[in-house]
Order: sequence, then C-alpha cells, then structure tokens
Amino acid sequence: MAKMEKVTHLQDSEMKNAAEWKDKMNNQQLRVSAQFAKLHHLLDEEEQLFLQRLSEEEKETKKKHAENTLRLNRMIASLKKLMLEVEKKSQSSTLELLQVRQAGERLVNNAN
Repeated sequence: MAKMEKVTHLQDSEMKNAAEWKDKMNNQQLRVSAQFAKLHHLLDEEEQLFLQRLSEEEKETKKKHAENTLRLNRMIASLKKLMLEVEKKSQSSTLELLQVRQAGERLVNNAN
C-alpha cells in the first residue's frame, strides 16, 4: 500500500505541476498578447502622426506651387506687355524719333 500511496502522490504532484505549467503558459501568452497589443496601438498612433504630417506637407507644397505658378504667370504677363511696348516703339517711324530728339534738344537749348 505504501507504494500505491507513493505512486498516487507522484501522480497528484505531476498533475499539479502540469496545471501550474499550463497556468504559467497562459499567463505568459496573455502578457505577450498585451505587449503586442500595446505596440500595435503605439504603431497606429505613429502612423497617424506621420500621415498627418505628410498631409500637411502636401498641402503646404501645393500652396507654394500655386503661389509660384501665379507669380510666374504675372511675370510672364508683365514681360509680354513690356515686349509689346518695345516692339511698338521700335516700329515707330524714324521721323517720330527725330522729332522727339529735336524737341528734346530744343528743351535743352531753351533751358540754357
């Protein structure tokens, strides 16, 4: 009978060890899952921050591009206007230029 009690005690001890091991593994699985859930949450927050920054950078870039395009269009229009004026003046007759020159000379002479 002593052997039977010893075997029964060993069996009970082994079952207790198996149950403790199972509890320990379950607890470890829960900790690992909780840690990964926490990391996943942190990564989601980081992703949202980066996406927000990227969106703001895209808006700023589009705004600067629009401003630059507008400024360049204004410069082009101004240059075209200037070119037309230069072309118009270059097409005026030599006589008109001489008349302007003579008028300028008369003003200088009268001032003296």
